[in-house]
Amino acid sequence: MSPAPADCPIQDQQTKSWHLDRKVPITLIVILVGHIGYGIVQWTEMKARVSALETETLQQRARDDKQDRQRADDDKLVREQLQTLDRKVDRVLDFLLQTSPRNPK
Repeated sequence: MSPAPADCPIQDQQTKSWHLDRKVPITLIVILVGHIGYGIVQWTEMKARVSALETETLQQRARDDKQDRQRADDDKLVREQLQTLDRKVDRVLDFLLQTSPRNPK
């Protein structure tokens, strides 16, 4: 089949306007619309899940920060208690060394 000449009105009409051929089955159109609808539904559900995950991540970050602060406070308390214990042990050792019979003062 040879191509239509450039001045043919049928070719001009076909290139200028878009049309749906009546040979396209209605089921194909229904299936395409269904797929588009399904894609939109899936996209909105995915967006909702992502939003929920973002909220959960922010909440987890807040919990982590609180736990980190609590851990730092606990570490500080343990260090202070160890320093107090160290001073007490030093005083006991000094007392024992002063009262020891081996230490001639």
